[in-house]
Amino acid sequence: PMSTAELRSAMEQQAAAVGLRFEADLSNTILDAVKEEPGAMPLLQHALLELWLRRHGRWLLSKEYRNIGGVQRAIGETADKIYAQLEEPEQAHMRDIFVRLTRLGQDGAGVERRDTRHRVEFSELVPAGSDEDETQRLVKRLADARLVITAVDRDTGTETVEVAHEALIRGWDRLRNWLDEDREFLLWQQRLGLAVAEWGRTGHDSGTLLRGTPLAEAERWLSERGEDLSSDECAFIRASTSVRKRRKWFQGAAATLFF
Repeated sequence: PMSTAELRSAMEQQAAAVGLRFEADLSNTILDAVKEEPGAMPLLQHALLELWLRRHGRWLLSKEYRNIGGVQRAIGETADKIYAQLEEPEQAHMRDIFVRLTRLGQDGAGVERRDTRHRVEFSELVPAGSDEDETQRLVKRLADARLVITAVDRDTGTETVEVAHEALIRGWDRLRNWLDEDREFLLWQQRLGLAVAEWGRTGHDSGTLLRGTPLAEAERWLSERGEDLSSDECAFIRASTSVRKRRKWFQGAAATLFF
């Protein structure tokens, strides 16, 4: 991580290279906002891009910094712009992408809840029964706007996606509302994701499938919110249901043989 002095040098030298100057004390205000942030440099980059788009001749002004909501809010403003440009089905897909890219923190006594970013495989962002190309196009648009980062896992060769800046999770009001209004389902889906991953790692071992109360809960969510589940999540729940049905059939057959 860069020190405050290094961040200042990078910021002011970049501005000087294109003939720009900061209004008095603006650079200090910006640096104070990012000095405690993980990944301060890319967050700083985003805020400075928004300031450059609002430059006044050769000056970067404090009033424009306030207009973008400061470093913390600038990225949320960008996310809202992208969201407003999408058709309704794409807006719903963008919502699903960002809630999946967020790891929800649990509420604790006297402890502030902290939601963090969560790297996922690209396949987890493709809704069940939908065209993968549509997800590719939307993810690329979000990546071009520096809202998400895509990469290829060197060990598995799979494409991964994650939120570019954790400040987006804390500073984008729309995302905060999504997370708060649907928290019960999202916490359950987060637990389901761990089970689905284990199922995949074991080569679809039936011993990792759901049963009992967890399966009943999963079947309820599949019925109520199937459109919000990925293909892998749906397949996992249906495989669990299928194994339960086979168990019941064998139990019934055994009862018939012995009685």
